Amino acid sequence: MSAVPPPAPDLADAVPTSAPRCGRPRLVAFDYDGTLTTTTRPSAAVLAALAHARRCGLAVVLATGRILDELVADFPDVGDHFDALVVENGAHVRIGDRDVTPLAPVDPRLADQLASKAIKHRRGRVIIACSVADEHAIVDVIAALGLECQLTRNRAELMIVPSGVNKGVGLRVALGELGISHHDCVAVGDAENDHSLLAAAELGVAVANAVGSLLSDADVVLETANGAGIVELLDDLTTDALVWHRRRRPQLDLGCDAHGAVVSIPAHPANIIISGGSGDGKSYLAGLIAEQLIELGYSVMVIDPEGDHIGLDTLRSATVVGDDGPPPAPDTVVAMLKRSDACVVVDLSAFDHAERFRYLGGLPAAIEAARRTHGRPHWVFIDEAHRTITPSSATLGTIDLSASGYCLVTWRPDELAAPLIAGTDIVLALTAADPDPSTVDLVAAVSGYARRDIAEQLTGPTGSVVVAVRNQPHPPPTARLAARHTNHFRHEHKYDVDGTPPHRGFWMRSDQGAPTGAVAHNLHELEVELSRCERDVVRHHALRGDFSRWIDDVFHLRDIAADIAAIEATVDDRSAAAAIDIARLELISSLHRRHHHHTT
Repeated sequence: MSAVPPPAPDLADAVPTSAPRCGRPRLVAFDYDGTLTTTTRPSAAVLAALAHARRCGLAVVLATGRILDELVADFPDVGDHFDALVVENGAHVRIGDRDVTPLAPVDPRLADQLASKAIKHRRGRVIIACSVADEHAIVDVIAALGLECQLTRNRAELMIVPSGVNKGVGLRVALGELGISHHDCVAVGDAENDHSLLAAAELGVAVANAVGSLLSDADVVLETANGAGIVELLDDLTTDALVWHRRRRPQLDLGCDAHGAVVSIPAHPANIIISGGSGDGKSYLAGLIAEQLIELGYSVMVIDPEGDHIGLDTLRSATVVGDDGPPPAPDTVVAMLKRSDACVVVDLSAFDHAERFRYLGGLPAAIEAARRTHGRPHWVFIDEAHRTITPSSATLGTIDLSASGYCLVTWRPDELAAPLIAGTDIVLALTAADPDPSTVDLVAAVSGYARRDIAEQLTGPTGSVVVAVRNQPHPPPTARLAARHTNHFRHEHKYDVDGTPPHRGFWMRSDQGAPTGAVAHNLHELEVELSRCERDVVRHHALRGDFSRWIDDVFHLRDIAADIAAIEATVDDRSAAAAIDIARLELISSLHRRHHHHTT
């Protein structure tokens, strides 16, 4: 292992110690009884806090098990205070004066039988409301009638609802009607029937008086009960003071450690830097993360200078622009994110460096304007970030890291602007035989662990990642990268033509293992060197699988590496000259087909 200089002081000093805050949500959904109020109507303080939140741009939704007519009887102006009403435990959604997706009511025979047995109940538009005290008798009636429905508890109340219906389902309907992603939603509750409500939102909150099971399940537990807790919560949300405490939310699986345990990071937007040498797997890892976020329904924007991420377009909600001509103007690209789960990959590989720089002068500002307006994209990936966001770049001033959700991919973290390092929550560093000192500095600074230990941990074969999370109490884990679902299909012209750093080149050797002096730094150069080298050079490398291993290890092009390996397998130490020549031609043909495909 080569000697590594001491860490750069400005890099270490740039990392803050405060916990990351959440970005402001777009909508908050509240349970009613026991959450907003303990009486028939919320207090004046709660109503004032709701009004202030709406003036600040937050939509508010009421999600209750109550029947609408009974709610209105107690709270006649309820519709004036909420953007949507989810009533009857999610079975009935009203926005303004419009009823949304009305469901067929529970079989009326059930109400008749309950009445015949003197079981107290109330009929809503869809559900039947009863008492928990009568649960056993109600179960017997449902069984006798052979009906498919479900019972949902709300403390002393019991609701009979259609199978599969709950508050979470109703909230998702309301979010769709309002054009807001569930990833931009906070939900608050207190009782058993609020589990689905909290699970349907990005952040689940329980008031202090909640039942024990909800307190255990919530991401955040308020210190105060009922309406007073709601007032404090809304104050935190409108001032960006709420800290995300993730307990049960989706994770992004990066791979497994040496013991087979899965290593993951939270899916909720954070600021991430992916760092490593050229060809170490940065774009592969970025794509691994992006595809999982897209599958989870996050809205994602990928700024792709080299065309490394066009394979994401096989996912349902993803679109690539720029792969068949210049991409649309930044405002047009950002407008494509109006759908709450949309993903756009902006392929800039057809541009030269000057054209890319000009285009990127306007795109980040358009992205930030969209995030302020409707909260999307949730995630922004910027590949080759060291070329885009330098300390002198005007782009730097347009990026708001406080909202989180930036993933910066770079092999030169030392060239990133200091505010980007300061706003970083997670560093994902790729292992290498000789890790770059600036990557070691970054991981050590963010993790808080000794630089010498980090340098040793980063030293190894490619294909693994060290995961450094700010303020994490345990050492950064290392994981072997997981397999991707989408193909790492890319415009490889940066490898076909531009090439890799000198130390990652392919050095041609004779039968005796002696260097011939020829070296290939990219696939095109390998094709050229194969066409003019001696037969013993082809035999030497084919016998050892050197060509396919180099392509896989350096470029992570597993499809072409597999093709090349199959050709290498036709060569053995007894192969005649003619067989070597045939293998040489097949190798060249395979490389030429790929080069031609990616450069036309």
